[in-house]
Amino acid sequence: MMILRDFQEIIAEILECAQGGQGITKTRVMYEVQLSFAQIKEYLQYLQHYELVSCDKQNRLFRTTMKGKRFLELYNEMTELAPRRRIEKNEDLSIR
Repeated sequence: MMILRDFQEIIAEILECAQGGQGITKTRVMYEVQLSFAQIKEYLQYLQHYELVSCDKQNRLFRTTMKGKRFLELYNEMTELAPRRRIEKNEDLSIR
């Protein structure tokens, strides 16, 4: 059984990983969020573009910015108000 994740859920998972004080490497995020190298590279570029993560280029560590932490707060509030429904691959997407 395969559970599909949406774009915002993946972003939230990456931001959660990068919240630690020291930062996190691209490889570590890749393994923790279970994405391919190509996918994590794309997501991190997106997150940097929108200033949700910062990158210490010297040490190659990613950290969640204040804007990213705000995204997580809002995302968590949203999922409390309207809990997400897990969708299995090939599941009928009609509302029940």
